[in-house]
Amino acid sequence: MPQFAAPLFALIGLLVVAGTHSMAAADTDILDTHWKLVMVNGQPAEAGRREAHLIFKPDGGLAGSTGCNNLAAVYTLDGDQIALGPIMTTRMYCRDVARTERDLLKHLPDVARWTIDGDRLELISANGGVVAVLEKTGG
Repeated sequence: MPQFAAPLFALIGLLVVAGTHSMAAADTDILDTHWKLVMVNGQPAEAGRREAHLIFKPDGGLAGSTGCNNLAAVYTLDGDQIALGPIMTTRMYCRDVARTERDLLKHLPDVARWTIDGDRLELISANGGVVAVLEKTGG
């Protein structure tokens, strides 16, 4: 192996780690926070027995509640871009939050990017429409 190869590989490794770290740091605002659903598809979230919420786990897992059923999915982040995998839920019926649950499950797959302003998270579709508004309640 030529003498310059080891330092070159070390430099490439540092650049890869630094690039990964800076991207992850930009994404951390959304992670490991309890985001309470306040609006979906332009309508206020209905109050039910349970609080509708989302939690974006650092390992790429999404956990939460529709206000009735538990939900889970996988996601990937790239800056403010987000892609959600198939959403799985439990299957109970709750009349008091039926609209909120239906709208959330219908429109959540359309989310393409996110933005945070203070304690407010907006999930935005590819066409620029606000799919959901959530507020930070813990983290």
